[in-house]
Amino acid sequence: MTSWRWRGSMEPLDNRPDFVSETNGNQIVAAKDAQGIDSSPTNQRNANELVKDTLLIISVQDAIECLSAHFERVARNDENGNRPVTASRRTHFEPEDLLLRCCVQSTNINHVNILEKSLLMFAKLKDVSDDPVPHLIVTGANVNCVNALNDSPLILACAMGNITHVKLLLEAGAKVEYPGKDGDTPLIHAARRGHTHIVQLLLESGADIDGANTHMDTPLLCAAQYKKVETVIFLLQEGASVNHVNKSGETALMQAVCKRSLDITRELIHAGAEVNAVDYLGNNALINAARLDEAKIMTLLIESGAFLNQVNVHNKSALWFAVCHSVISYSPCLRLLLASGACIGSELHQAVTVGLMHVVKVLVEHGATPRLINLSQLSIRSFPVHIQQVSPLTVALLTQRLDIARNFMDIGFLTDFDLRCLPYDDKLKCFLKDNAKSESVNFMNNNLAGPWSLERFCLIVISKNIGFQSKSRKLKVESSGLPRVFQKLLLS
Repeated sequence: MTSWRWRGSMEPLDNRPDFVSETNGNQIVAAKDAQGIDSSPTNQRNANELVKDTLLIISVQDAIECLSAHFERVARNDENGNRPVTASRRTHFEPEDLLLRCCVQSTNINHVNILEKSLLMFAKLKDVSDDPVPHLIVTGANVNCVNALNDSPLILACAMGNITHVKLLLEAGAKVEYPGKDGDTPLIHAARRGHTHIVQLLLESGADIDGANTHMDTPLLCAAQYKKVETVIFLLQEGASVNHVNKSGETALMQAVCKRSLDITRELIHAGAEVNAVDYLGNNALINAARLDEAKIMTLLIESGAFLNQVNVHNKSALWFAVCHSVISYSPCLRLLLASGACIGSELHQAVTVGLMHVVKVLVEHGATPRLINLSQLSIRSFPVHIQQVSPLTVALLTQRLDIARNFMDIGFLTDFDLRCLPYDDKLKCFLKDNAKSESVNFMNNNLAGPWSLERFCLIVISKNIGFQSKSRKLKVESSGLPRVFQKLLLS
């Protein structure tokens, strides 16, 4: 049987009077401990459970696991029958000490258990004064063994941030580029957790700074995704590829924006990151910032030349997301995009759909024009099948946003479709009635039904030609030479 030494003592446990063991093949049977486990029925039952647990023990590390689990749950009461105290405290038997501080001798030091964990993998989990790792390496432990998750001791040490063990394993010949689960290398694990000192050590040992996993994520992408600013800066200084694209078409800049990290975004842009790169869904960094309503990051991207009017595969732009964030009050991103000159398209129709009168007015003031768009671009659940394209006024009628519809009529914000086809569309009126929108039908009958006066037609035509942007509209109306009555109507 393998001899276990008690806390660095040279006396095997077999010879200690307070710990009796015997060998039955690979089975270890523990007897009563006079200092910690008395002969009461409860503790006798615990001892029997320990014997039962040891039936599956096949090596030293399995025994360690079994004893650790057992002594954590064994308890006894004091003389008053309360305050349970673990037997490990009463006998000074601590599983961690047994695992990490005792000198373990085994005929097969590289044996693995059912989870394919070797003794070296157990020992590396903690950094204690009496470190068993050097002893295990010297006595022939395999530094390149892997567990059931395909993780090597070096990967586990990098993930834990234990630079002492990383150095020992590298000196012993551990593979610096070994890919673990999902192809994550030791460098990726260290970068993901922000262990910059280990990242530096691995690079000095020959690790590929742009080595990617199965998702094509590099250490830089992983560090950006987990908001490890110091590690990102170090990798950029060491020459990491700043515009590497993963399987989703994402760059480190997109990852940083999605994680709302202004500092990493700034560092990546200064390092030459492409601000207009798009992923496989057509999103650029600006759209990601607008989706999260991150005005500070958006300001940085716009100052760096981000394309304002990028539209993804779902026909949604940065301005579209800014409109969605303006339900109660104006989103800072909305004002920023409009002030920067973003073009207004289906965003106006979306604001009408949601019923955002304040957003509709500000979009019209910043140059929105009455235009037709495909109905499929809007989130309207039910609509007439014979209508494929809609104007802002049509959307207002379909969603029964009559305050917005009335505003469009007052300023002449109408398309040719609204003048020529909408008043005579009986199918639309039937659809509105069937969907409990009779108020929209009444609005159409009262405001769109002809005949229209020549004066009204003239006002609509002039209004469209002048445009609806507030500042330029006022200057054009005042300098048009129209009668004061017309000017007042156009500016109302």
